Amino acid sequence: MNSNDVTDTAPSGNGPIGIVGGTGPAGSSFALRLAANGHDVILGSRDETKSAAVVDRLSDRLPRHRTTRLRPGTNAEAAECDIVLMAIDAAHTVTGARDLEPVLRGKTVVSMAAEVQPDSRGMRPKLPPRGSIAAELAHALPASRVVVAFQHAPARAVAAIDEPFPGDVLVCGDDAEAVGEVIERLGNAVGASCYDAGGLQNAVAIEAMTAVILSLNIRQRSRHSLEIVET
Repeated sequence: MNSNDVTDTAPSGNGPIGIVGGTGPAGSSFALRLAANGHDVILGSRDETKSAAVVDRLSDRLPRHRTTRLRPGTNAEAAECDIVLMAIDAAHTVTGARDLEPVLRGKTVVSMAAEVQPDSRGMRPKLPPRGSIAAELAHALPASRVVVAFQHAPARAVAAIDEPFPGDVLVCGDDAEAVGEVIERLGNAVGASCYDAGGLQNAVAIEAMTAVILSLNIRQRSRHSLEIVET
């Protein structure tokens, strides 16, 4: 799959994609790209008025025939979708998901979070007791299918809808069907090349790599992302 392999309309039989915490930089960037590529999106927020304001702002950047693809809603409404992006900031991803646990049962939940903190040489990973935010999320959502993806995609570059998706995407999870759904459906929807990176235990490496990439960007004053190269 390459960045040009995007659908013109939402695939038949697939409902909207939900974004919990959709008013932040990551959530709004993915909402914009998904809608621009012809996919229905529910942009969730704790405050539906804020969600509606962000949808209005994003709609100004969409072609007129795409604006109806993007709809405001509450986080609970976004969580009702079959596939849900958790775009809440890293420090509150797990608590936010726990509040929605009954609605998220049986859903494919995409963990996008990676927590980092500054040190004297750039950034370093901040890992929770279970090793990764994704592992904490899976513990909080035992009846959901948690999949890791998109940690290394800068929000500003994702929102540049006239440009290719920034970099490649590592996807991991313990449910192979859910991983395949994220690779095929979401990868195609945003125009990204996605790779199955194994089970959920590998989330610790994926999340920690975010600190490496951010440190590179700080020191090089650049905007690096991840690319998978076959040798």
